[in-house]
Amino acid sequence: MRAAGAGGAPGPLVHPGTARLDPLRLLQAPASLGLSLLGQLDRLGEGVARRYAAHEAALPPKRRISASSGLLLTSAVAVAGLSVLGAVESGTGANQWATAPVADVSLAAATPPATRHQARSLPTVEERLVILTGGMTGHPGWPEFVDSRQIELPAHAKVVLTITSFDDGTAPLPKNVQFYDKVSGTVGGSETFDGKRLSSVSNAEVAHTFTVPGIGLNLVVPAATASKSGAITPAVVTASFVTAKSGSFTWQCYAPCGTGKNGEGGPMETPGYMTGKVVIG
Repeated sequence: MRAAGAGGAPGPLVHPGTARLDPLRLLQAPASLGLSLLGQLDRLGEGVARRYAAHEAALPPKRRISASSGLLLTSAVAVAGLSVLGAVESGTGANQWATAPVADVSLAAATPPATRHQARSLPTVEERLVILTGGMTGHPGWPEFVDSRQIELPAHAKVVLTITSFDDGTAPLPKNVQFYDKVSGTVGGSETFDGKRLSSVSNAEVAHTFTVPGIGLNLVVPAATASKSGAITPAVVTASFVTAKSGSFTWQCYAPCGTGKNGEGGPMETPGYMTGKVVIG
């Protein structure tokens, strides 16, 4: 609830000659691979929904899935997925982004983050995002990544992203997603905050995340600082990452900074607030 105020690359993930994932190799894969898997799982779900919608009209009424049944089925799958994810995390203490197998069993290990040397040879672009509180925008309880419904970036470039947050409230990550307090997918595997390079942020200090599962990117934004007079010193996070492929990817804040009992409603599910699209091309 919201408070006030690099080792070597893993081997193939599938057994040679079979269509099954090797669980041990999956658990040994880097965190960025899990984010990639989450992104592909997201796209797989969207594809299934589109295919069902296209064929639903041809189905006899008795064979159609009602809206309520579809919602229950989707919720059950989501809960099962989170349970598997939690079991992996508690059982291994590492690689928490690893998730259930996806349809594309030929999926290779995700490309590791670019090194500083590799990034130097690419064109550089700068992107800036600003986070305002609901009190600042006249929409209490709805913090907002300003102008973030669709973020457009060039492909095959080094992006220097700066996030300036005026939100001094914290939103500690729930236990099943606490791995989002770790930086992933950036050049050098870190971000810069308050003049220091960080690879993670203490969960108690997390205010937001900027997470793009489809490209393995996760940045963690600590809470801003408020003085006794109410003046805000913003939290400024900077990191570089490489756009190695084109496409449209969902970005999401995974800190429960929204409305509702668990802080997971409202802005958390509204494009342009705590979710949206990153279009690379």
